[in-house]
Amino acid sequence: MNLFGVGVKSTPLVVFLIAVAIVGLGWYSGLFQSLFSGQQSDTNVTQTPGGEVDFKPYTPPPVYFVQGAPLPEGFPAGLIVEENVVFEVAIVSPDVISTQNLSTSTRNMMERETVRWNSDLSVDALAAAYESYFSKNGWTVDNKSESPDGKSLGMRATKGTVSVIVSLSSRPDGTLTTVEYKAK
Repeated sequence: MNLFGVGVKSTPLVVFLIAVAIVGLGWYSGLFQSLFSGQQSDTNVTQTPGGEVDFKPYTPPPVYFVQGAPLPEGFPAGLIVEENVVFEVAIVSPDVISTQNLSTSTRNMMERETVRWNSDLSVDALAAAYESYFSKNGWTVDNKSESPDGKSLGMRATKGTVSVIVSLSSRPDGTLTTVEYKAK
């Protein structure tokens, strides 16, 4: 074998030495450190001024629903199309630094006011009630999708700079109704 103009007789030894050099340089530069450190991939890594690596586990912000809480400020009461429902309001921890590692639904709850409740009405009855509400109140339904089995439905409506997403999901004990409201 001719390597860089020099005749080399032992090809496997040369390949092995090149591989060891690549791995050694990668290890020295820290490139492979995360693969062999035993740390989970959901950690935040910082380096102290002394050069030590500090691994802090990532804890997502708590998103929880509070039953009986008042409607969020600016949330139109008419978006709850049923009488006498006990709804829950999504509360998101305010001390969120980054949303990079959060799920889409968590990010949506952080950007929208979210209210949910369990309804005795069917998905079809609630969908008809929302379509009627939106039509009568000047909203435009610009997106609507239904699962093939008809057990869940989602629709988005807009009115000026405001948008609403209604999600309906059939459950054995009724229909989970979730309404997300966002003023742009």
